[in-house]
Amino acid sequence: EVVTTVFRPDGSFTRTVEFVSDKKDFDPADLATPLDSTWEIQVVCDTVDSTRYRVTAEKAYAGVEQLNEDYRTMITALEGVKRELSFEKRFMWFYTFYYYQETVYGVLSKRPVRDYLTDEELRYLQRDGGELPPSLEGKDSVTIKAFDDRVQEHFQRWLGNSLFDLWWAGMNNVVTGHPSEKFTPARLLEEEDSLRMLYLKTFQDLIPEQHFSRYFREHLGIDPDTLVARYPEAFDRYEKITDSSVMLVSYENRVVMPGKVYDTNAGRTEQGVLSWRVSAARFLPGDLDMFAASREANYWAWLVALFVIIFAVVMFFPKKKERV
Repeated sequence: EVVTTVFRPDGSFTRTVEFVSDKKDFDPADLATPLDSTWEIQVVCDTVDSTRYRVTAEKAYAGVEQLNEDYRTMITALEGVKRELSFEKRFMWFYTFYYYQETVYGVLSKRPVRDYLTDEELRYLQRDGGELPPSLEGKDSVTIKAFDDRVQEHFQRWLGNSLFDLWWAGMNNVVTGHPSEKFTPARLLEEEDSLRMLYLKTFQDLIPEQHFSRYFREHLGIDPDTLVARYPEAFDRYEKITDSSVMLVSYENRVVMPGKVYDTNAGRTEQGVLSWRVSAARFLPGDLDMFAASREANYWAWLVALFVIIFAVVMFFPKKKERV
């Protein structure tokens, strides 16, 4: 999925979404971008693979408020993940400055990811392109594969613990709001370490026996999935984040600014198009901020300034008297 936003000086913009689908009648809820019937959509057969379809959708927005409202209200693959976009224009006489920022807010930031990954490992995991860390330059594929496996293992350990924290918060809400003979805060606390260990084992190894569920049933007298279904409000956030679409989201965010860009944290810039890779590894541990600043010269202001200077020279520096 490639999302391209072209801003105009007045703050309005056109957003284009391009992707390939296995179905002609695709589900907009599977996309990271809010998309509905107000968009102009074109669907054509892929020239390479006739069983797939290339989709191009486009919509003109009057301002960022409209898109932010779509982010808040429309169902997407990033449901439960807060996103916000801003665009600001500032007149500074000789130049007009434009500032873009879009933030995908972190959802699992309470448990620090740096407790599990080194700075080098985190940069590698969140890299915007295919670049390797300096320590891996010139290394063979076996060494690089071993490093990648280690990074993925550390990240999965952080992710599993963070998801358990979210699930555990839901459990505590259930225990507090719906006490029963077998479910007391003290009883639940006794099982925390055992449940966390089994949750991580199930999360990382996907063991068929589901030791976590079996242990839960045997010690707490109820199936965990049944509990989640019974109290959906307590586990709402957990359910949204563990939805596979959130975990697998990865799309390219492209932005075109008016004027000339002089500052940005874009991963790539090509012919005036700024590009960021948005993925779960980048926004789950903390906020993902994408920003750019550009400027346009106000030529009329330069002309006015030049006229004022010439006028001042003429008025305040009179001609020398001619010699007799």
